[in-house]
Amino acid sequence: MRGSGLRGKRSRRTGLELKPLQVTQTNLRGGADAPERTCQAAKQSEQKKRQAGGERRDTGLPPAIPEYPVSWLDVLEVARVRIMTPAYRAPPTAPPFSRTLPLMWTRIPSGALRLTGADRVDFVQGQMTNDLRGAPTPGMVACCFLNVRGQIEFFARAYKREGDVYLHLDAGQAEGLAARLRRYIIFDQVEVQDLTEELRTVHVWGGQSVPGWNAGGGDVQTLELGGAVVLAGRVNRTGESGLDLHYLAQQETGVLAALGGDELSLAALDAARVRGGIPDVTRDGFVGVLPQEVGLDVGGPLPAISYRKGCYVGQEIMARLEARGNARYHLARLSGEGLPDHAEVTREGRVVGQAGLCAGGLSLARLRKELVPGDAVEVGGVPATVQLAAPLPRDARPADA
Repeated sequence: MRGSGLRGKRSRRTGLELKPLQVTQTNLRGGADAPERTCQAAKQSEQKKRQAGGERRDTGLPPAIPEYPVSWLDVLEVARVRIMTPAYRAPPTAPPFSRTLPLMWTRIPSGALRLTGADRVDFVQGQMTNDLRGAPTPGMVACCFLNVRGQIEFFARAYKREGDVYLHLDAGQAEGLAARLRRYIIFDQVEVQDLTEELRTVHVWGGQSVPGWNAGGGDVQTLELGGAVVLAGRVNRTGESGLDLHYLAQQETGVLAALGGDELSLAALDAARVRGGIPDVTRDGFVGVLPQEVGLDVGGPLPAISYRKGCYVGQEIMARLEARGNARYHLARLSGEGLPDHAEVTREGRVVGQAGLCAGGLSLARLRKELVPGDAVEVGGVPATVQLAAPLPRDARPADA
């Protein structure tokens, strides 16, 4: 690649900056003893307050739990090994991971397209279901590319940046979407580049900090890891917000070394995703169905539609479904032993849906709405039970399958 390995050079093809790999201990956030130093400071502050005659703070927590300022993560870690009193109730949204656990990440098999040119935003706006024009810069929206019948052909996350639009897709999807987009380019000033071989992506599991990431900032940020410029975006892949990190393949060694933590398999991510009720259009085999049937509607677990953005391919069908609300299928979850992947779901010999990827004895499914939780069905002949697609409780640390 032109400019590769030169300090301060920027790749004309990818738009990402190339820097020498630099891995140092300073990439660790605050050092290994940061939590210990923080707790010691808090204890000293509490002791000074009591010596000055300050009143004891009524926390409502069991006496065994320290009364210096703590976060929910601290409380959950103590409660894991102690019996909680009736006065203590953890909120349902309490973070599931303890900060004492190492950072966890998973490699995401990906495809990548980069759109450049003066008309790039308006052009892709007329192809996708979500409102990229209304997103901030930088910003990101999940979206579908439909056929004229309103059925999903491709799912992507579109990143809007100053000089380009970056489309992140599942593996094997970039070539097909690039061919489709080029068919629609007539007088538009748009150029489509396939960067699948040049970029890599990892997902950092939810609730954990990455060096350089501003937790109070926007959903899309550019940061530096291991001497490489990384595009980071908030993405829900497990039932809670995590981070997708995109970087040049040639800089992967430095990025992952600076990131640290533990690598978990894609199978572990799939298990957490299914428990969290988050569909994956490609991995679950939901291509060719309506977005509203698999949780991609407004208010769904993975919203990817705007009904106010104007015209795009398949928009008429989406408007009709919004007006009538007559989608006959929705996203549900199935439980059972040894469920096959991507099989038909039947009840009393009648086809009532299709199952996605099975992970940990569970599977998301496109299911007819008349079925209710507890109903018995069969997935490719294997008995299963219908569940709601709402997130299920998760262990503090996912098992790496």
